[in-house]
Amino acid sequence: LDQAYDDLISFSEKKPLWRAPGAVVSRLQEMLVDLTKTTEEVTNTTKFFGDWHLARVYVACRERFHLKAWDGAVERKLRSLDAMYRRVVTEQSERQILFLESAIVVLFILDVILIFLDVFL
Repeated sequence: LDQAYDDLISFSEKKPLWRAPGAVVSRLQEMLVDLTKTTEEVTNTTKFFGDWHLARVYVACRERFHLKAWDGAVERKLRSLDAMYRRVVTEQSERQILFLESAIVVLFILDVILIFLDVFL
């Protein structure tokens, strides 16, 4: 999360027209995948325990190391990373839409000017 916050701060400090979130988005995606993969590996280790004794050892370790609390913290971080990712992608889309709409308005004004020049000349 610290790296994600740093990336978002550096992204937001750039000039609005020249900033591209490609690197930030790819890092956020990597973090989401890595965190999800690690969480799944830790929480699904019981699938590898076929023995009753090993399953009891796992349950004791889970309680000793507070894996439920850790899982909750990881889920909150995943939601936070997902919200950051969505915010960056939304901002990029809005910027592209604004640019395209501005280009359409400029072309429309140019077309109107050309029509008036053709009519009056």
